[in-house]
Amino acid sequence: MAALYCRKVTGAIPLGMAIGAVVYWAGALIIGETPAAVLENSSWLPPVSDFLDITFFRFDLATFFRISWDTALILIVTFCLVDLFDTEGMLISTSSKTNLLYEKRNMNRAMLSDALATVSGGLAGTSTVPTFAETNSGIAAGGRIGFTAAVVAVLFLMCSFLAPLAALIPAPATSAVLLFVGILMFAELKNIDFSDMEEFAPAMVMIAAMPVFGSVGHAIGLGIISYAIIRICCGRWREVSWVIYVASVLFIIKFFFTF
Repeated sequence: MAALYCRKVTGAIPLGMAIGAVVYWAGALIIGETPAAVLENSSWLPPVSDFLDITFFRFDLATFFRISWDTALILIVTFCLVDLFDTEGMLISTSSKTNLLYEKRNMNRAMLSDALATVSGGLAGTSTVPTFAETNSGIAAGGRIGFTAAVVAVLFLMCSFLAPLAALIPAPATSAVLLFVGILMFAELKNIDFSDMEEFAPAMVMIAAMPVFGSVGHAIGLGIISYAIIRICCGRWREVSWVIYVASVLFIIKFFFTF
């Protein structure tokens, strides 16, 4: 993937994943495992009936209203913070690749789009629908505008009828994609001033926290807390926006009450 990307080959990531899958199955055939075995007992029709009966608009409001108000508030703030900072982290990472980082209008639209997707996912009973790091793979392949996302959405819908074929893509091939996306994100470290410990230390806290927590939002929260504490201890607290302090307090409450 890295070699194809350096040679500016369009679709370097899916091509690399396909090559990885071919190598995997070539080795599997040698030991007697065939792709056909993976497709056995697979259904080619999406489980629409299960989706409608089990998750779609299936709210359990009765249970929600039985919990205490403080627990409800913590739950709401927790989900809000995690989703907000997960989205901001991913948008900053992706928009920097497209030179749109400082386009305020575009960022507002992106945040609104992500919020609508998150709410829609909740209504449908699916897992959260925020901006994911895998978006970088689309940008690396040349995607820059919303038309790319629209095409991907249509292809995903079509793939719901081809879900068993996804089993033919082995975990090593998809893991390689995530690793390469991480490499693309890591390249943004060049924008950090390593001579300024007040900026460098919080950044390293975030980098170390991401694999530990498995969440960009949690990592950003720890980075914000450490940044605020360092600024206060250095006597430069006036240079920090009040938003940072509010976010720090909220994250501290979240970490103490939900972990």
